[in-house]
Amino acid sequence: MSQGDDALVSGLAHAARSDPELAEAMKATLGQPTVEAAHLLIGRAVARGEIKREAAAVEFLPELLMAATVTRRLVSGETPSDDYLERYVDSVLLPALGVHS
Repeated sequence: MSQGDDALVSGLAHAARSDPELAEAMKATLGQPTVEAAHLLIGRAVARGEIKREAAAVEFLPELLMAATVTRRLVSGETPSDDYLERYVDSVLLPALGVHS
């Protein structure tokens, strides 16, 4: 997302706190596709034997994926770089899923 997109999503998220219809639309447009993509990734990794479906963090993966990008922008004002995201996956996501390199 660009910085303009960040501002738009931030404004919409704030407005959605008091508008249930907007909140539902954001969930359907932004949240649900992320959850579906995360479940697809998990299913593929399980099928390849890379993680176990019962790994404790599997349930939190959609939020963890979004946290890397949203929180980075909030904390530092920066869009996460490919290097940052790779380190996030290696240092946070994989260990949380029980994958040890």
